[in-house]
This record gives sequence, structure tokens and C-alpha cells, in this order.
Amino acid sequence: MDKPKGGFKYIEKDGIEYATIPEFEHTKLVRMGFTSRIGGVSTGFSSSLNFNIKRGDSLENVRKNYSLISDVLSMKADDFVLVNYEHGVNVCCVNKKDKGKGIKITSDLPYCDGLITNKVGVPLVTLHADCLGIFYLDPIKRCIGVCHAGWKGVVLGMGNKMVERMQKEFGTEPSDLMCGITAHIGPCCFEVDKPVVDAFENAFEGKDTVVKQAGKKASINLDACVRESLLKAGVKNENIFSQDACTSCQSDRFFSHRRDKGKTGSMASIIMLV
Repeated sequence: MDKPKGGFKYIEKDGIEYATIPEFEHTKLVRMGFTSRIGGVSTGFSSSLNFNIKRGDSLENVRKNYSLISDVLSMKADDFVLVNYEHGVNVCCVNKKDKGKGIKITSDLPYCDGLITNKVGVPLVTLHADCLGIFYLDPIKRCIGVCHAGWKGVVLGMGNKMVERMQKEFGTEPSDLMCGITAHIGPCCFEVDKPVVDAFENAFEGKDTVVKQAGKKASINLDACVRESLLKAGVKNENIFSQDACTSCQSDRFFSHRRDKGKTGSMASIIMLV
């Protein structure tokens, strides 16, 4: 299915570059951003706006980067709630008592790749370096979500799992949801072996989800897969926005686990109700 016009726009503020979704901003209900690697203090392969403390960067650098992005987005870094991801499809509903978990204080959240809330002033954070992020906004019930989805999460239906949990917790109507798919590794770079191809072909029906070319390995179009998952969950096509950028291709803008063979930093997806 053709993607509607729209998508993300890039913003540069105080030397930091990030992307946002104009349609989300127009509701005046959220502040949000998907970061690039530009504008932070980290060095080496984590240069420069890295948010992952598990890949060799110093805690001091990462905390400074959180402080920088919080100032840009008009949030409090000590309030950020970080997803406790495991490349699965669990979703955790958080509230004000969870502020700071995973960033300021040790997290006691269960393993989860998605976070949702209907509380104002609780910034939700997921990390990415080829895996995609999906933003969710229900402007009617006034609730939000964000998730991390690698290929395993996409196959297992992370996109619609978030919708189902927002329906259960907040009474969200899927047709009211607005969703945004961040930059991630694209079909131009995401070649996979037959077992992964089989998994995607079994999970998705769309003709453009698995890309096959003569003489080459098949590749996966994660954007098309997530879009199919969201549409089946009841989200309207015109309410799904894509960043349309490959993290592996743009080394000057994005971290990429595959391109950099694991020696890389992480971007962040951040969203908060206001």
C-alpha cells in the first residue's frame, strides 16, 4: 500500500539534530523527538550523541547527552523512563512513580520493549541502532506510547501489541491512533538468510515486505511490515508516518549496529504528554 504524504521533519537546536512528526506536534499534546548522532559529547565510535551506557561509553558522557536532549525538548532528564528491552513484545504501562527508572535510578521494570502512559510529564524513552522505534499518540484518550522493535519484535507483532495494550489500559480506538515509524535499517542494507526470510513470509502477507533480487540475498522492508501490522490492528493508513531513512546508509547522521559491527552508540526515541 502506498504511504501517504507526511513523515518526520529534522530540527537543529543548540547543535543537536533530531526528528519530529509535525502531525503529532500540531495536537499540542506532546513533546517528542527521534535523535540523530549529532550534537553530543561522546567520542570514538559513540560520537557524539549516544544514549547507551552498555557499549563502552562513559556514564558521565551519556548522562550529559541526556541532559542536553532534555533541555532541547523542554523535559527533565531525571524524569526519563527507559525501556528495559529484550527484543520481545512485552509492553509496560508506567506512571509518575516510575520517573527516572533506567536513567537516574536502577530500573525495576519488567523486561519490555514498549512503554505506554496517560500521565502528563512522564517522558518515555527507547534506544535504537538499526532497530526501529514506533511512536503512538491517541489524541482522544490522551495517551502515548513508544516501542523498540528489532526484526524479532517486528515478526512477533510489536506494532499491534502496543495497540492492543493501549486499548486495554486506556480504551483507545485504533482508528484514533497516530503512529510514527523512525529511521531504521532499510531493505537496501538489511540482507538476511533463509530462516529469517521464512519467518517474515509466514508473518506478513504484503508483497513488499520481503524484497528478493536475482543473485542476491533477500532483504526485509521493516517499514512495510510494521505498517501492515498497524493496519491490521485498525490504525488508519493516513495516520501512519514514516521517517524514510536507513540508519546503515547514513553514517554521518545515525548509529548502526550492523554497519559498525556492534561498535556503535544508540539514538533515542522520546515522547511525553504535556
